This record gives sequence, structure tokens and C-alpha cells, in this order.
Amino acid sequence: MSDTSTLRTHHALPGRARSLSLVGLVLVASACGGGGAGTPDAGKPQEVQAEQLAPAVALISAYRPHLKAPPPPDKFYPKRRGELERAGAAAANGIRHAANMVGQKLDPNLSPVAKELVAAFQAVSGACADALEDPAIDKCVAAVDALDAALVKHAAVGGATKLPHIAPESITEEAKKVVAPLGIAKGPGTAEQAFFAKRSDPAASVTDVFNACQAASGEVAEIAARYEKAEDPVRITGAMHKMSIEAQCNKIQAADGLRMELDGCRKKPKTPDCKVTCGKARAAVADGVPAAAFAPFEKDVAEICKD
Repeated sequence: MSDTSTLRTHHALPGRARSLSLVGLVLVASACGGGGAGTPDAGKPQEVQAEQLAPAVALISAYRPHLKAPPPPDKFYPKRRGELERAGAAAANGIRHAANMVGQKLDPNLSPVAKELVAAFQAVSGACADALEDPAIDKCVAAVDALDAALVKHAAVGGATKLPHIAPESITEEAKKVVAPLGIAKGPGTAEQAFFAKRSDPAASVTDVFNACQAASGEVAEIAARYEKAEDPVRITGAMHKMSIEAQCNKIQAADGLRMELDGCRKKPKTPDCKVTCGKARAAVADGVPAAAFAPFEKDVAEICKD
């Protein structure tokens, strides 16, 4: 999908997206309102407090599921989904911003625990910087997991309120608002999930699958239009998602046309035109048919296009 690759290559993540500015505001407000990360008020425990970490942990927890693309739901899933890669890079960038703020605000000299946690947050900030491809995303994921382990290990030092760790229950409403647009732009939405189900259903007709794909395409197009003026991470994810679904619908339509063309070659497979058709049909099967509804087409290619 050259359009997707081009879009992905020529759009870099912005350094200061609006949503990530909100990340900074949330974290700075928390640090300023908590008596100062490095100089606790007199009488307070000289140790890391849960409220010092909660905003960053909430954001990292909310971004964490978007780092890696989910497993393909079926064998008809496209080999590469640019919008999922873009969403992973955006999530890594959001995590980097959140971790970096804690590394700057929490005094590592407060205690040995503070020193260890600051190092863990700084490791996340470094590992998640410029994470655009799977190897880099994997390093980001590993750093987040190591941070989570450190937070769990020292949970009790937060006093009456345990230190939060990287988990769904740590996600605040504020963090949900920051991350929600990325999740919506990435999908899948309701219509797209219905398309996935129809695509893998052997009882569905080609027409059923195509109609489901068109419905998903309409859903994704509406979302892309909604975020057309959003910051680049969300805008580009939505645009790439739209192109991905359109490409899937086009592939279904092309395969259906080829299926009907091949059907006309049953009685004359050796003609020049049918030899060309067979070449295209073999290539389509080798590339992978777009839905379970095309199983008969695969059999027809084997039977009609014999050497």
C-alpha cells in the first residue's frame, strides 16, 4: 500500500501536540500541588508519595495498550496495517512525555526508592523516544514493564495510599480524555468489527462481505473527517486507517471481478485471454484471498488453471 507508506514516511510526530501539552499540564499541576517532589513539607514522610506519580502512571497505563498491534483476528487480516504502527508510535511518544515529567520532578536523592523509580521512569523516556518500528516499540514495552515491576515492588512506600502501577485500574478520567482520540482513530469501531466477523464467516456471500466492508469504510471515513484538524498523531492515524479499509474493500471487489472472469474460462481455459486470467488468479491466491467467501475461488483456480 504505497499511499500508506508515503504518508507514514513524510509525517513525523510533532514535538508538542495539544494532547501531550495537556499531559504536561496535568503532571506539573500535580507536582506543584503536592508540596514539591524533591522537598516534602515538614512532618511528611521523606519518601515517594502516590500523588506524585499518579498522573504519569495513569497516562502510561492508558497509552500502554496502543503500543503493540493486536494479534490478527483471522488469516484475512492485511499483512501490514500502517494505522496501527502510527498509533504505536504516538502512544510511545505520549508515554515518553509522561515519564520524562516524573523524571524531572521527582528528586532521586529523596530516598533509595526514589532513586530507583526515577531511573525507571528515565529508562522509559529514553526507550520510548522515536519508537517508530517494532524493534524500538519492543524496547519501549520492555521499559514500561520494568517500570511497572519497580512500582509494584515499592508499592507500600506510598504510605496509606499505595503507589500506583501500570494497570487499567490506574487510568483516571483525565487520562482517558487525553488518550481517547487516538484509540478512536485507530479503531476498530463497531462496523469494522462486524466486517471482521463477516470476512471470516464461510457462510457469508461475497456480496455480504463487500457490503460489510463498505459499512466499515463509511464508519472510518467519518472518524477520519472528525479528526481532520487534530494534531498529527491522531490525524495521521485516522487518515491511514481510512486508506487501509478502502484498500481492503478494493481488494474484495477486484477478487470478485476476477472470480467471475475465471468462471467464464471453465470451457476454454487454454485460450490466450484465459491464460492471462489464470495468471492473475494464481497471483491473487498466492497473495491471499480477502475473505472466507472466496474459498470456492481458490478451488476454481486449482481446477481451471491446470498447466
